[in-house]
Amino acid sequence: MKAKLANRIDPFVNGRPSRNRKTPANGKPDTNGKPFAPKSTPDARSEAIPPAPKPTASDRNNTGRFQPGCRPGPGNPFGRRVATLRKSLLESVTETDVAQLGRKLLAQALEGDVAASKVLLAYIVGKPTEVVDPDRVEIEA
Repeated sequence: MKAKLANRIDPFVNGRPSRNRKTPANGKPDTNGKPFAPKSTPDARSEAIPPAPKPTASDRNNTGRFQPGCRPGPGNPFGRRVATLRKSLLESVTETDVAQLGRKLLAQALEGDVAASKVLLAYIVGKPTEVVDPDRVEIEA
């Protein structure tokens, strides 16, 4: 077990990889007096990391919160569309149409349609309440 653990730890000595995955005799990595840095060319670094964007005027302060007086976002454009459609649908349906639908639903329920009965009772009577747990009656009373 110790050998396996040592194999995983050996590649790193003091947070830096050692050469050839072996720890030097003195236990310190050989850096020749220079801090450890991966080998790469300056051109490769400049291509890999783009320069930081310049700060622009923002609606937020330095803590990230919106500043007073900033313009709000556009909101949900789909929500506006749905609201418009719902409004036009509500304007097209009259009270007499709803009453006719109710009578049709009642007729189907009386003929034995279970789904029509469930819908009708759910809207007229409401959903049933939870059944009282007899074991907890004394506790909750």
